[in-house]
Amino acid sequence: MNDSEFIEFVFEQLKQMKTEGENPDLVHLLPAVSAQKADDWSGIALKLAIWRWARIRANGDAEREMSLSDRLIYSAFRDAVKLSGRDGLAANADFENDFYAELISSAA
Repeated sequence: MNDSEFIEFVFEQLKQMKTEGENPDLVHLLPAVSAQKADDWSGIALKLAIWRWARIRANGDAEREMSLSDRLIYSAFRDAVKLSGRDGLAANADFENDFYAELISSAA
């Protein structure tokens, strides 16, 4: 299994567990994924998707609970999903909420 296949496998398992309401132990998993090299936008999007599914509830409704750095990573995740064309990495709620509008209005 190469780096890309490993990252994809971890993502699929994590997304399934979170969608089913499970809370997996990520103590060893996230460092293992972090050590893998992403070769393209798809790999970057996958790594950010693993962060998203580890950090945010399955329905994607967590912006108000995010730190400022989490908001930046969440924004990068959404951009990477769009650039890679891998819409299945996100939940519908990731693009149907008012995340950017809230962010812009809070900065004004």
